[in-house]
Amino acid sequence: MSTTEDKFRLFDWSQERVRVLHYTWVAFFLTFFVWFNMAPLKTAMVDSFSFLDADNFKSLLLCNVALTIPARIVIGALVDKHGPRIVFSGLMVVTIIPGLLFAFGDSFLQLVISRLLLSSIGAGFVIGIKMTDNWFPPKYIGRAEGFYAGWGNFGSAAAAGLIPIIGLTLIGGEFGWRWSMAISSILTALYGVFYYFRVKDYPTGKEPVKKDKKKVSSALPVSSYVGLFSSLFWTIPLYAALGLLARNLQKQQIIDREFRVTETHQSVDEAFFDADAVKTLTVGGVNNFYAKGDEVRIFKGSETVPYMTFLKGQDTLVNDEINAYFAESSHAEVYKKDKLKIKFEKEGMAKNYGLLTVTNKFDKDAIDKTYASVGLDGFFAKGEVVRTFKNMYSMKTMYIIWAVLALFYIYKAMTILRFNIPRLKAGIPEEEKYPFSSVAALNTTYFANFGAELAVVSMLPMFFEGIFNFTPQMAGLIAMSFAFVNLFARPLGGYLSDKMGSRKKTMLLYMIGITLGFFLMGLISKFNGTAADGKTMLAPMFDGTWWIVVSVIITMFCSMFVQGAEGATFAMIPSIKKDLTGRIAGMAGAYGNVGAVAYLFILTQVDYKTFFFILSIGAAVSVVACFFLLKEPKGSFGEEDEMEVTGGEPTGDLGEAQPELA
Repeated sequence: MSTTEDKFRLFDWSQERVRVLHYTWVAFFLTFFVWFNMAPLKTAMVDSFSFLDADNFKSLLLCNVALTIPARIVIGALVDKHGPRIVFSGLMVVTIIPGLLFAFGDSFLQLVISRLLLSSIGAGFVIGIKMTDNWFPPKYIGRAEGFYAGWGNFGSAAAAGLIPIIGLTLIGGEFGWRWSMAISSILTALYGVFYYFRVKDYPTGKEPVKKDKKKVSSALPVSSYVGLFSSLFWTIPLYAALGLLARNLQKQQIIDREFRVTETHQSVDEAFFDADAVKTLTVGGVNNFYAKGDEVRIFKGSETVPYMTFLKGQDTLVNDEINAYFAESSHAEVYKKDKLKIKFEKEGMAKNYGLLTVTNKFDKDAIDKTYASVGLDGFFAKGEVVRTFKNMYSMKTMYIIWAVLALFYIYKAMTILRFNIPRLKAGIPEEEKYPFSSVAALNTTYFANFGAELAVVSMLPMFFEGIFNFTPQMAGLIAMSFAFVNLFARPLGGYLSDKMGSRKKTMLLYMIGITLGFFLMGLISKFNGTAADGKTMLAPMFDGTWWIVVSVIITMFCSMFVQGAEGATFAMIPSIKKDLTGRIAGMAGAYGNVGAVAYLFILTQVDYKTFFFILSIGAAVSVVACFFLLKEPKGSFGEEDEMEVTGGEPTGDLGEAQPELA
């Protein structure tokens, strides 16, 4: 006879497991809120620091994902050892330190180090997967995991919308953006304390029996020699992605010194000798407005007829006469193809007009040649401001990082071999066997869905703004809707995984949907020649408002499958091997970040249309992997887990997880 506790009622607060689920998704929401609290404040940060510009801000974005990959592996092991309650609480409390250090940082080094450390908060997602698995039986796990992940993941979209409002509107002033970041970290830490006292790891009476076990390794146990070699193979991309990040960080150029023609200068020789690049700049004037469109109209007072009109490619001069026109104007409007893109009031117009724009760039050889012949004056001939740049670190340092990563992999591989070979020789009991091929398949799914999501969200506003001439606000709304779908699409993926009777078929359905979705997104635009800078130009595949509507529908269609596939992935993970859920979730979660790193790198090499087709190919590869490698888990729709019913753990020596970065 069924009871209220036997049913899954999402808002039935009389059920302890439902309360735990809500407490846990809020914890996940807050960790993502902190993790993504930087990008919305880009402009405020660049305006606050002389050493930061729009280009080297990218280095901080890279730092924001750099340590998430190893952190998810480490956190997964810690969860299996200590339980999700203490690990989730500890993560939220501890990361207040780098959170505050970043919020009130006053040097580039402090910003980099604190953001690197803060990137580990992105591992919070893995913890809630284990907590949810502990509280819900297999027949409900898809819905519970989907709801947890979908609503928690919305923290990234909430940060994009709320952080600027808190920092720039509600608080405002010179330090408003700092306090908005600080408040998010403080609230998360306080919630970490609350979470520790409000939840427990297991329902009463379902706690696993603790046994004295020899501490062995954090290596994932395998059931066969094929699984052993697969484990070694699938560990490689985790370190390769970190190597790619190291290379991307090395290429980031940071402002070292700034020289103005109206000032006296010291230690000039040293600055140019050490420089990896030099840029000369001058006041951009009207040219600064052309970044948003091809026509600038300026107005006086309340007049509706433009006082002056400037056209891109024709009106580029900056002189006293043009300065006077803008000084006398009350506001400016920027148009692209006769469509209003953005409006500047008096203060914003004056600020944008006075911004510096790059006139020339010099690489190392050009720097040495120019400085040796005419000194600093040779650069001032190209612009009244000269900035020297240094790479974030040298090539030699990057090679050292690569060598260290290689050593870490070798050490990890030896750990895997030392742990698993004796077990395989002794024979694995049937009740402890599981298909590692399923772990490999789900690595590919999360690479292709969550990795693609992170990459697409970063470029979607620019894609729609450029293709359809949308305003930045409209393009941003469409991009935000891609993440907003998380609220229902990801829980739906978990629900269908519970209801369709086959978790493998559900996974295949979603990955096929992603393949089709990104292929259709590749058809939204067409190639439209080459720009003066050599970049490929794109235009809408068809003209007319109807195609805009169809394109938005295609985007939402694709998003539904992307988010749903994420829910289906983690609906399946707990069913593979319950007592290894933390480590399996950690590896799959890390592959989501590996996918993001790989796709974001590819994005820098190709145009948007080609990029969508590449995402489609990545999903298609995952479909093939799932078809051949993914196994339907046994007992994945049961009332209770075997371990919960017996109150014990598997009898074999799986080892107690010891977290290791390697």
